[in-house]
Amino acid sequence: MKYPAIKYIVTSAVCVLLPAASFAADDLVEPVPYEQAMTGSPVMGEIQGYFGTAILSSDGESAYAHNYGASAKVNFALTPNWNLQGDLFAQNLETSDDIFKTTGGAMHMYWRDPNSYALGAYVSLARYSIGGGANDLTSLLYGPEFQIYSGQYTFYGQGYFGDFRSNDADGKVDMWGARGVVSYYFNDNLKWDNEVIYRHLGDSDDSVESWTGATQITYRIDGSPVSFFGRYEYAAFSGEDVSGRSQKVLAGIRFSLGGTTLREDERYGAAMDIGQVGNQALF
Repeated sequence: MKYPAIKYIVTSAVCVLLPAASFAADDLVEPVPYEQAMTGSPVMGEIQGYFGTAILSSDGESAYAHNYGASAKVNFALTPNWNLQGDLFAQNLETSDDIFKTTGGAMHMYWRDPNSYALGAYVSLARYSIGGGANDLTSLLYGPEFQIYSGQYTFYGQGYFGDFRSNDADGKVDMWGARGVVSYYFNDNLKWDNEVIYRHLGDSDDSVESWTGATQITYRIDGSPVSFFGRYEYAAFSGEDVSGRSQKVLAGIRFSLGGTTLREDERYGAAMDIGQVGNQALF
Protein backbone atom coordinates (compact mmCIF):
# COMPACT_ATOMS: atom_id res chain seq x y z
CA MET A 1 0.00 0.00 0.00
CA LYS A 2 1.60 3.22 -1.15
CA TYR A 3 1.01 5.69 1.64
CA PRO A 4 3.45 7.95 3.56
CA ALA A 5 4.02 6.75 7.11
CA ILE A 6 3.25 10.08 8.75
CA LYS A 7 0.05 10.50 6.76
CA TYR A 8 -0.97 6.96 7.64
CA ILE A 9 -0.57 7.70 11.35
CA VAL A 10 -2.59 10.91 11.06
CA THR A 11 -5.23 9.13 9.03
CA SER A 12 -5.44 6.32 11.56
CA ALA A 13 -6.04 8.83 14.32
CA VAL A 14 -8.69 10.59 12.25
CA CYS A 15 -10.46 7.28 11.77
CA VAL A 16 -11.09 7.03 15.49
CA LEU A 17 -10.80 10.52 16.91
CA LEU A 18 -12.84 12.48 14.40
CA PRO A 19 -16.56 12.37 14.05
CA ALA A 20 -16.47 10.26 13.45
CA ALA A 21 -26.41 12.27 17.33
CA SER A 22 -41.01 9.18 31.83
CA PHE A 23 -39.68 5.77 32.72
CA ALA A 24 -42.72 3.50 32.76
CA ALA A 25 -42.74 0.79 30.09
CA ASP A 26 -46.52 0.73 30.03
CA ASP A 27 -46.49 4.36 28.81
CA LEU A 28 -45.13 3.22 25.44
CA VAL A 29 -47.61 3.82 22.64
CA GLU A 30 -48.06 0.90 20.26
CA PRO A 31 -47.25 1.49 16.58
CA VAL A 32 -50.17 2.65 14.47
CA PRO A 33 -50.72 2.19 10.74
CA TYR A 34 -48.84 4.53 8.44
CA GLU A 35 -51.98 6.32 7.26
CA GLN A 36 -52.95 7.21 10.82
CA ALA A 37 -49.52 8.37 11.93
CA MET A 38 -48.70 10.38 8.80
CA THR A 39 -51.52 12.88 9.05
CA GLY A 40 -49.37 15.77 7.85
CA SER A 41 -46.60 16.21 5.30
CA PRO A 42 -44.72 13.13 4.02
CA VAL A 43 -41.52 15.15 4.61
CA MET A 44 -39.93 14.76 8.05
CA GLY A 45 -36.50 15.68 9.34
CA GLU A 46 -34.30 17.10 12.05
CA ILE A 47 -31.38 19.44 12.71
CA GLN A 48 -29.04 19.17 15.67
CA GLY A 49 -25.93 20.73 17.18
CA TYR A 50 -23.58 19.42 19.86
CA PHE A 51 -20.48 20.31 21.85
CA GLY A 52 -18.15 18.35 24.10
CA THR A 53 -14.69 17.45 25.32
CA ALA A 54 -12.36 14.71 24.10
CA ILE A 55 -9.26 13.17 25.66
CA LEU A 56 -6.90 11.81 23.01
CA SER A 57 -4.10 9.40 23.95
CA SER A 58 -1.31 7.88 21.85
CA ASP A 59 2.22 6.59 22.58
CA GLY A 60 1.95 7.47 26.26
CA GLU A 61 0.92 11.07 25.64
CA SER A 62 -2.51 12.67 26.10
CA ALA A 63 -4.19 15.83 24.88
CA TYR A 64 -7.54 17.53 25.37
CA ALA A 65 -9.71 18.69 22.49
CA HIS A 66 -13.03 20.42 21.90
CA ASN A 67 -15.46 18.45 19.73
CA TYR A 68 -18.41 20.32 18.19
CA GLY A 69 -20.58 20.11 15.13
CA ALA A 70 -24.01 20.11 13.52
CA SER A 71 -26.03 17.87 11.22
CA ALA A 72 -29.34 17.83 9.39
CA LYS A 73 -31.50 15.03 7.96
CA VAL A 74 -34.64 15.07 5.83
CA ASN A 75 -36.75 12.07 4.83
CA PHE A 76 -39.16 11.93 1.88
CA ALA A 77 -41.88 9.25 2.00
CA LEU A 78 -42.07 8.44 -1.71
CA THR A 79 -44.81 5.86 -1.04
CA PRO A 80 -46.26 4.46 2.19
CA ASN A 81 -43.17 2.21 2.36
CA TRP A 82 -40.39 3.56 0.12
CA ASN A 83 -38.24 6.35 1.59
CA LEU A 84 -35.45 8.61 0.37
CA GLN A 85 -33.35 10.34 3.03
CA GLY A 86 -30.58 12.93 2.74
CA ASP A 87 -28.01 13.89 5.40
CA LEU A 88 -25.58 16.80 5.76
CA PHE A 89 -22.98 17.13 8.50
CA ALA A 90 -20.06 19.26 9.67
CA GLN A 91 -17.81 18.73 12.66
CA ASN A 92 -14.61 20.09 14.20
CA LEU A 93 -12.15 18.47 16.58
CA GLU A 94 -10.03 21.32 17.96
CA THR A 95 -6.79 20.79 19.87
CA SER A 96 -4.36 23.43 21.12
CA ASP A 97 -2.31 23.02 17.93
CA ASP A 98 -4.78 22.41 15.13
CA ILE A 99 -8.37 21.94 13.98
CA PHE A 100 -9.52 18.76 12.24
CA LYS A 101 -12.57 19.59 10.14
CA THR A 102 -15.12 17.20 8.67
CA THR A 103 -17.86 18.02 6.16
CA GLY A 104 -19.99 15.70 4.07
CA GLY A 105 -23.31 14.17 3.22
CA ALA A 106 -25.14 10.91 2.66
CA MET A 107 -28.13 9.47 0.80
CA HIS A 108 -30.28 6.56 1.99
CA MET A 109 -32.89 4.61 0.04
CA TYR A 110 -34.93 2.09 1.99
CA TRP A 111 -38.21 0.20 2.31
CA ARG A 112 -39.90 0.47 5.72
CA ASP A 113 -42.81 -1.16 7.48
CA PRO A 114 -43.10 1.04 10.60
CA ASN A 115 -44.55 -1.87 12.57
CA SER A 116 -41.80 -4.33 11.68
CA TYR A 117 -38.54 -3.40 9.95
CA ALA A 118 -36.67 -1.21 7.45
CA LEU A 119 -34.17 -2.40 4.83
CA GLY A 120 -32.08 -0.38 2.39
CA ALA A 121 -28.68 0.97 1.36
CA TYR A 122 -26.72 4.19 1.62
CA VAL A 123 -23.75 6.07 0.18
CA SER A 124 -21.71 8.74 1.98
CA LEU A 125 -19.03 11.20 0.86
CA ALA A 126 -16.93 13.10 3.42
CA ARG A 127 -13.94 15.42 3.34
CA TYR A 128 -11.41 15.97 6.14
CA SER A 129 -9.22 19.04 6.42
CA ILE A 130 -6.12 18.60 8.56
CA GLY A 131 -4.03 21.74 8.81
CA GLY A 132 -4.49 22.93 5.22
CA GLY A 133 -5.59 21.83 1.78
CA ALA A 134 -2.47 19.75 1.09
CA ASN A 135 -3.48 17.36 3.88
CA ASP A 136 -7.14 16.99 2.95
CA LEU A 137 -8.61 13.48 2.95
CA THR A 138 -11.72 12.25 1.15
CA SER A 139 -13.76 9.13 1.96
CA LEU A 140 -16.44 7.35 -0.05
CA LEU A 141 -18.49 4.75 1.82
CA TYR A 142 -21.48 2.63 0.85
CA GLY A 143 -23.29 -0.42 2.15
CA PRO A 144 -26.51 -2.06 3.37
CA GLU A 145 -28.48 -1.07 6.45
CA PHE A 146 -31.52 -2.33 8.32
CA GLN A 147 -33.67 -1.68 11.37
CA ILE A 148 -35.85 -4.12 13.31
CA TYR A 149 -38.69 -2.76 15.46
CA SER A 150 -39.70 -4.95 18.41
CA GLY A 151 -41.83 -3.33 21.10
CA GLN A 152 -39.65 -1.05 23.20
CA TYR A 153 -36.50 -2.04 21.26
CA THR A 154 -35.04 -1.01 17.92
CA PHE A 155 -32.07 -2.86 16.42
CA TYR A 156 -30.02 -1.01 13.81
CA GLY A 157 -27.29 -2.62 11.71
CA GLN A 158 -25.00 -1.26 8.99
CA GLY A 159 -22.17 -2.65 6.90
CA TYR A 160 -19.88 -0.42 4.90
CA PHE A 161 -17.19 -0.61 2.28
CA GLY A 162 -15.17 2.06 0.51
CA ASP A 163 -11.88 3.88 0.49
CA PHE A 164 -10.27 7.11 1.38
CA ARG A 165 -7.71 9.17 -0.51
CA SER A 166 -5.24 11.93 0.29
CA ASN A 167 -4.39 14.93 -1.87
CA ASP A 168 -0.66 14.39 -1.40
CA ALA A 169 -0.45 10.58 -1.76
CA ASP A 170 -0.77 8.13 -4.60
CA GLY A 171 -3.41 5.44 -4.66
CA LYS A 172 -6.08 4.84 -2.07
CA VAL A 173 -6.63 3.04 1.22
CA ASP A 174 -9.48 0.53 1.43
CA MET A 175 -11.91 0.54 4.34
CA TRP A 176 -14.61 -1.78 5.59
CA GLY A 177 -16.49 -2.32 8.81
CA ALA A 178 -19.80 -2.66 10.61
CA ARG A 179 -21.95 -0.74 13.05
CA GLY A 180 -24.69 -1.88 15.40
CA VAL A 181 -27.06 0.08 17.66
CA VAL A 182 -29.60 -1.18 20.19
CA SER A 183 -32.18 1.41 21.27
CA TYR A 184 -34.53 1.07 24.23
CA TYR A 185 -37.58 3.32 24.64
CA PHE A 186 -38.54 4.02 28.24
CA ASN A 187 -41.46 5.83 26.66
CA ASP A 188 -42.10 7.52 23.33
CA ASN A 189 -39.94 10.54 24.22
CA LEU A 190 -37.09 8.98 26.20
CA LYS A 191 -34.61 6.74 24.39
CA TRP A 192 -31.37 4.98 25.37
CA ASP A 193 -28.94 4.03 22.59
CA ASN A 194 -25.97 1.67 22.88
CA GLU A 195 -23.62 1.54 19.90
CA VAL A 196 -20.63 -0.53 18.71
CA ILE A 197 -18.53 0.19 15.60
CA TYR A 198 -15.71 -1.86 14.06
CA ARG A 199 -13.42 -0.32 11.44
CA HIS A 200 -10.64 -1.81 9.30
CA LEU A 201 -8.36 0.45 7.28
CA GLY A 202 -5.69 -0.83 4.86
CA ASP A 203 -4.76 -4.29 3.57
CA SER A 204 -3.40 -7.53 5.03
CA ASP A 205 0.19 -6.22 5.03
CA ASP A 206 -0.41 -2.77 6.48
CA SER A 207 -3.62 -2.06 8.37
CA VAL A 208 -5.20 -0.31 11.33
CA GLU A 209 -8.20 -1.64 13.27
CA SER A 210 -10.44 0.24 15.65
CA TRP A 211 -13.38 -0.37 17.98
CA THR A 212 -15.78 2.26 19.26
CA GLY A 213 -18.38 1.88 21.98
CA ALA A 214 -20.89 4.57 22.93
CA THR A 215 -23.97 5.13 25.04
CA GLN A 216 -26.45 7.98 24.57
CA ILE A 217 -29.63 9.21 26.26
CA THR A 218 -32.09 11.36 24.29
CA TYR A 219 -35.10 13.13 25.79
CA ARG A 220 -37.74 15.05 23.83
CA ILE A 221 -39.97 17.55 25.58
CA ASP A 222 -43.59 16.40 25.36
CA GLY A 223 -45.55 18.42 22.81
CA SER A 224 -42.40 20.15 21.58
CA PRO A 225 -40.02 19.63 18.63
CA VAL A 226 -37.01 20.11 20.96
CA SER A 227 -34.87 17.21 22.20
CA PHE A 228 -31.73 17.09 24.32
CA PHE A 229 -29.11 14.35 24.34
CA GLY A 230 -25.96 13.37 26.20
CA ARG A 231 -23.36 10.90 24.96
CA TYR A 232 -20.26 9.09 26.21
CA GLU A 233 -17.91 7.43 23.74
CA TYR A 234 -14.75 5.33 24.01
CA ALA A 235 -12.60 4.37 21.01
CA ALA A 236 -9.32 2.52 20.53
CA PHE A 237 -7.25 1.84 17.42
CA SER A 238 -4.10 -0.16 16.78
CA GLY A 239 -1.76 -1.10 13.95
CA GLU A 240 1.79 -2.28 13.47
CA ASP A 241 3.30 1.16 14.09
CA VAL A 242 0.48 3.15 15.67
CA SER A 243 -2.03 2.85 18.51
CA GLY A 244 -4.19 5.14 20.57
CA ARG A 245 -7.53 5.74 22.21
CA SER A 246 -10.02 8.50 22.87
CA GLN A 247 -12.82 9.31 25.29
CA LYS A 248 -15.55 11.83 24.58
CA VAL A 249 -18.40 13.42 26.50
CA LEU A 250 -20.90 15.29 24.31
CA ALA A 251 -24.17 17.16 24.84
CA GLY A 252 -26.52 18.50 22.21
CA ILE A 253 -29.91 19.85 21.18
CA ARG A 254 -32.13 18.67 18.33
CA PHE A 255 -35.13 20.21 16.53
CA SER A 256 -37.53 17.86 14.74
CA LEU A 257 -39.78 18.55 11.77
CA GLY A 258 -42.97 16.59 11.16
CA GLY A 259 -43.03 14.04 13.97
CA THR A 260 -44.54 14.49 17.43
CA THR A 261 -42.37 12.02 19.43
CA LEU A 262 -38.93 10.43 19.22
CA ARG A 263 -40.47 7.08 18.41
CA GLU A 264 -42.63 8.51 15.64
CA ASP A 265 -39.56 10.20 14.15
CA GLU A 266 -37.88 6.80 13.97
CA ARG A 267 -40.80 4.83 12.55
CA TYR A 268 -41.98 7.43 10.01
CA GLY A 269 -39.23 10.02 9.64
CA ALA A 270 -35.48 10.31 9.05
CA ALA A 271 -34.57 7.13 10.89
CA MET A 272 -31.24 6.30 9.24
CA ASP A 273 -27.86 7.89 9.96
CA ILE A 274 -24.13 7.31 9.52
CA GLY A 275 -22.97 7.64 13.11
CA GLN A 276 -22.83 11.42 12.89
CA VAL A 277 -22.18 12.28 16.53
CA GLY A 278 -18.52 11.63 17.26
CA ASN A 279 -18.09 9.14 14.39
CA GLN A 280 -18.66 11.33 11.41
CA ALA A 281 -17.31 9.14 8.64
CA LEU A 282 -18.06 5.72 10.06
CA PHE A 283 -14.49 4.46 9.71
